[in-house]
Amino acid sequence: MTEIDLTTNKAEAERHRLEGNEHFRSFRYHNAIKSYTSSLECQETSSVLANRAQAYLNIKQYERALMDSARALELDANNVKAIFRYAKALENLHLYEIAAEKISKIDLNNPKNKEIAKLKQHVQDKTNCVEVKLSCGEKDEFLRSKLPLTEIKNIKTIARMELAEQIIQDKLHISSPVNNLIFKIIV
Repeated sequence: MTEIDLTTNKAEAERHRLEGNEHFRSFRYHNAIKSYTSSLECQETSSVLANRAQAYLNIKQYERALMDSARALELDANNVKAIFRYAKALENLHLYEIAAEKISKIDLNNPKNKEIAKLKQHVQDKTNCVEVKLSCGEKDEFLRSKLPLTEIKNIKTIARMELAEQIIQDKLHISSPVNNLIFKIIV
């Protein structure tokens, strides 16, 4: 890639980022996500990933917010907004202990961090839930983890028909729609 191409990509990425910010300010979060994604296709930056994570938080797509903020932190471990959004996504997934650990890395002496202090107090002394329900869905390239899966325990794959039969026979209690995955956290 030539220097001209690199400059063009940066300019295009910035244009999409600003467009995303405008959509975000107007509460058009889905449009903001599209613009931020276009920006990331030109140039991947921690700040744009953190912005897209906030848009995902606002539309309650916590898994995607978690993935974007995690990637933002890979690029810049000191990005306070990414740390906060990572912890906020964990809180919404009821993973309070991990959220508390992450949020403890932010300097709370800064008066701008009232929202961070509020989150820290909210997750403090809470324990993680036993199950984390993650929505099914195909993840695009920017949402997929670059890290290998380290461990999954007690996973049983159930075909939809078998699942339906178990529900009918009351062998399995499902409190969420069938199209959700249920992951048990081993503590």
